[in-house]
Amino acid sequence: MPNSQLENLACQLAEGHAVSRHPRRRPPLLDRLRGQEALLHDAYRRFAEASEVQLALSYAAEWLLDNFYTVRQALRQVREDMPPGYYRRLPKLTTSPLEGYPRIYAITQEIIECHEEHLNLDQVRLFIQAYQHVTPLTMGELWALPTMLRLGILENLTQAIALVTELPPPPGPSLPSPDEHRPEPAKGLAEGLADETVVANCIISLRLLAAQDWKVFFESVSRVDQVLSRDPANVYARMDFDTRDRYRGVIEELAQAMGRTGQDQKQDEEEIARETIRLAEEARRSEARSPRTTHIGYYLLDAGQRQLEARLG
Repeated sequence: MPNSQLENLACQLAEGHAVSRHPRRRPPLLDRLRGQEALLHDAYRRFAEASEVQLALSYAAEWLLDNFYTVRQALRQVREDMPPGYYRRLPKLTTSPLEGYPRIYAITQEIIECHEEHLNLDQVRLFIQAYQHVTPLTMGELWALPTMLRLGILENLTQAIALVTELPPPPGPSLPSPDEHRPEPAKGLAEGLADETVVANCIISLRLLAAQDWKVFFESVSRVDQVLSRDPANVYARMDFDTRDRYRGVIEELAQAMGRTGQDQKQDEEEIARETIRLAEEARRSEARSPRTTHIGYYLLDAGQRQLEARLG
């Protein structure tokens, strides 16, 4: 898909999304993972047994046998990287057809579908950046992106393997009541692709996701990081990743605290970062300035934090 078309799709998706403080409850997406894992293991055993007796193997069977370690690694990473508490904090959609599901899950479903399960991470980055021109994502959502991409790819891989092997597919997501006329949340397999091609594309994408440095990716799409990089003391950009992440963590905690008190949603993470920069800029222009007060760390981790909290109300 051309980049301009991809950007337009991302902007349209962002314009159509709305999140709620009290979304409709849905079973966590990870509840489905156990059934998917069982089917994939069952298919692997069948393919391995056929290989041992030297039966001809399908293209999909060869891909799964040769890359089952990658599949198992992806299943493990999804479980480890999405604990229940983290999942609960992700903004949920209040718009159909994915009402009650995490916004970042809906975004990754769209990305996977338009790439026909064969991901291009430069285009994924472009999609996320274009989406955020309309609606900024939280830092928690950006960190959840690789997990949700893996989850979506595994869902499609499981569907394709079920079709190839004629094994009964695992139970899908809980559907809305019939009178709501909502489609099933999962987008499903790319139309027009053979099931065996879908298997290959899914495994290639899982390998790509495993090789990506997600710290670098995160900072390339984080609007909070882009704001903090304007630190008047020119210190933030030269820090190591863990220190920068500690600064961003303070902003995330402030945003969550403000959300709990029901304050204006416009006071989001990006706005808190901007306010931090404003305080440091004001200190830089002051005649009584000191090097400490011109650095954003003074307002995030030092005595200036009370000034920041007061400014935010």
